[in-house]
Amino acid sequence: LPRSSLSVSMWLRSSDVTSSGILVSFAGPAGGNNNSNRSGKATDPFEYEFALFDQRSLRILIKDRTDGTWRIPALDTGISFNDGEWNHLVVTWVSVSGHTRLFKNGASVFDSEISGGAPYKKGEQLAAKGRIALGQGILQAEKLVFSPQNGFVGEIQNFRVYRRDISKDSAIASDMLWPFQSG
Repeated sequence: LPRSSLSVSMWLRSSDVTSSGILVSFAGPAGGNNNSNRSGKATDPFEYEFALFDQRSLRILIKDRTDGTWRIPALDTGISFNDGEWNHLVVTWVSVSGHTRLFKNGASVFDSEISGGAPYKKGEQLAAKGRIALGQGILQAEKLVFSPQNGFVGEIQNFRVYRRDISKDSAIASDMLWPFQSG
């Protein structure tokens, strides 16, 4: 995974309004986190190098933690992706500035410099190695241990990771051209 600047893009569809699913998670080497010793509850939340969490109100996690509730929300965007339709999602993050943006179907819908008012995880570096999991929280990369809770209910297609902020170029538009078929 890119360490200091990234963009994550995917198509997703969900109509789940009851559970807070993890769309994607990235965990570094086992020595870099203590998730195997954590319960995932409010008093002992899981930590992630990177994750996109809760299609009902998307939260972005960069070297952050969440307990699966609203008590430890990470960066809450307030943007939902559970309308039952296919939606294109792009999240961008740049370490040097902490600038984080969310795009839904090509439109900018969240900007940490405007909405949150503060940089998010400015100066942080993601682990150089690890594993990515779609639709589930990965707790230990080397042993492939997954979270027993918070699985995503829905579909994910055309998942991509870029080593740069693609909001500054035409990559978002070209990434959205996926000719998917309904049904």
